[in-house]
This record gives sequence, structure tokens and C-alpha cells, in this order.
Amino acid sequence: MNKKYFVDCACDKSINGNEVILGNKINGRWMKIPIECYKAIEYAVDNNIALNDVTECFLDLSDKKYFEKIVEKIDSIGLTSSEVIEKLYWSEISSISFSPTNKCNLKCDYCCSDSNLEEKDYLNTEQVKKVIDNIVRLNPKRLVLTGGEPMLRKDFFEILEYAKVNFKGKIILATNATLIQDKDIDNITNNIYALEISLDGYDEESCSKVRGNGVFEKVINVVKKVQSRGFDNISLSMVVGKNNEKDIEKFELLNTELGTKSVIRDFMKIGRGLKSSKEYISNELQNIYIEEKSFYDKKDILINKCKAGNNQLSINHKGDVYPCPILEYDELKMFNILDLNGSIIENIKKRNMKVYNKFDDLKPVNMDECRTCEIKLFCTSCPARMYGLKLNRQEFENNCREMKEIFTPFL
Repeated sequence: MNKKYFVDCACDKSINGNEVILGNKINGRWMKIPIECYKAIEYAVDNNIALNDVTECFLDLSDKKYFEKIVEKIDSIGLTSSEVIEKLYWSEISSISFSPTNKCNLKCDYCCSDSNLEEKDYLNTEQVKKVIDNIVRLNPKRLVLTGGEPMLRKDFFEILEYAKVNFKGKIILATNATLIQDKDIDNITNNIYALEISLDGYDEESCSKVRGNGVFEKVINVVKKVQSRGFDNISLSMVVGKNNEKDIEKFELLNTELGTKSVIRDFMKIGRGLKSSKEYISNELQNIYIEEKSFYDKKDILINKCKAGNNQLSINHKGDVYPCPILEYDELKMFNILDLNGSIIENIKKRNMKVYNKFDDLKPVNMDECRTCEIKLFCTSCPARMYGLKLNRQEFENNCREMKEIFTPFL
């Protein structure tokens, strides 16, 4: 029998009376066990004993059988695997997003980065190429070219082709698709793995409210032309609030008809969204719109759903690196990608930077205010949301009430 050792460093825990919730920090899966079983696990960890061996310590046959099932469940959620340790310490980077520009030709009312045409490009072509070279050194599986609108750069195709030649992972282009011309389709599709398009509506009227007149027809035509060249890995996204939640079903039907993937994102009150929040959320003390039906199925609930700061990085239009593209605050800046060297790479892999402690402090499981809360493993898994909530006590307390209403019945 293979020895199964409990990987304590990869586990978030919440002790609630006589029950303990164990959660896998990497895959988000979790389980609930009696505190007596947790004490047996603690004993195994403290004495470097395999869980299998602890099972043999039970004298009562029914207790032994019960703990064996607990060990099987622990194993099934990945907390006895050495692989989880490798993922915890950056054996590989899953994804890096890079915004070569913060310019955008649209003015969507929810834009988290408040992009506009007046923005300046900080990095010249050679600097952007060096950014890509350094991304290659970090060896992520995916590179997302985003913005702003990345196609506004005059050297966009030079950048895209350079990325394709030098980066061996999957390249994703995140765009509003309004600048894609017929003559450029082959050049784009030959150099990318996937096309992610923001659309925010299922017809001209619903789309134009957010993105402007004529955008919907233009994007749908682009999608069909791209598909006619044999490229089908396309997703269309929609940001949802109280004003358009009723449109989700129609948006998903549109994607089904087109043969594209539907992506639904909840509105966040940041960037330009600060000014338009009343359109998207009913309660002024909320900082995000929560589509409650997404929590109706218990199996959909995970802990620590956000993987930023674990195996993802974001590089903004100045080359500054952050754990997350919507947490671009000076105190959370990691370094500038143009300064990347071996020492920085090693510190990233070992999470040996002060910014990681600051980032982890934004998780309820690590916050003093939430220490005794029964839902702390599940509440507000987005550190960007928590950053805003910590700046406003009223919003924090309102969020606390709402999260308890949502999660408590499932636990």
C-alpha cells in the first residue's frame, strides 16, 4: 500500500466547533470532517506519520473503517500528493497576461482599467520584444495579449509574430475585435491559439448600451469570417449586473448558435465602474454584482478560487508586474519585467517576496477580522475585491452579511 502523507502546507483549515473544513489551496476542493479525525491528522503531521499508519491505531473496527474513508476523501481532493507542493511553489506558471498598451477605442462603462485613446504607450517595440523574451524565461503555459485594446499599437502584428516565433506555449488574444480587418485574419489566426472577444450583449441594442453603436454587427461579422478560415477557438464575454442579468440566457443562446464559448463575468466597482456602479448593483455598499444562482449547486463551490498570486502573473503597459491585473497598486508591485534576472525568477518560484505576504493578507482565511468566521474559506476569494472592502468598513460589513447568507446554507 502506498504511504499517504497529509500535505499540510497546501491545506487551508477552518475549525468550527466540532467540525473542521479542509481545503486544497491549489484546486479549491474541500471536505468537512469531525474534529476528532482532524486531531488524528494533526498527530500524523506532527510526527511525520503516514495517514495509513494512523488508521491502524484505531481499535474499534467501525472507527477504523470510517477513518479509512476520510483518508480516501483527503486523497481524492489532492491533499496527499507531492504534486500539490510543486504547484504551491511555482514549479510552473500557468498564465501570464501582458498589456502592451492601455489605449482603447471604446469606452465601456464598466472598464476596470479606465482605458481610453488618450493613454500613451510607455514601451517601444524593442522593449515590448524584451518583455516577451523575459516572459519566455518564465516559461508560462499561456500568454494572454490584452489591453486596453492591443490592436491599437501600430506595431501589433510585429509584436504578435515575434511572440509566436519565440514563445512555445499558447498565445491568446483578448480584444474587442472592432479593429480586425479581412486582410489581417489569417495573420492573426496563424499566430494565436485562442481569440477572446468582449461583447457584452446578445443583439445590437444590448451591446450598444455598453460598447457603442455598430459594435455588435461588426464583431459578429468578424467572428463569422474568422470561423470561415477554419479557426473555431473563440469566446465571447459579457459583464453582468442587475441591469442585464436577464440577458444571460439570450447571450448563451447566441454563443450556441455561433459555435463560440460563452464567458460570464460579474461587474466590479473599480476603474470606470466606480461611476457606473448604480447601473449594475442595487446596494451602494456592494463592490461587485453577485449572481446568486451560481451558488445553487454545492459542488460548484470551491475555496480560494482565485489563482492570481499562486501561478499567474500580470504585466501592465509599463512593464510592471503584479499578481493580478486588477490589483495594480504600488504596494503590490512585484518588479518590472524588463529587470528580470535569475534571482527574481528564483524568488518568484519560492514566493520569496514581501508582496506575496501582502497578497495573502487579502484572503479572509488570513485576516484577524475573519478568524472565527465559519465561511472564511469560501468568502470573497477575489483579493482585488477584498482590497477595496478593507478600505471601506461599511462595505466590508455589508459584504460579510451577504456572504454569510449565500454560503452558510451549504456548509
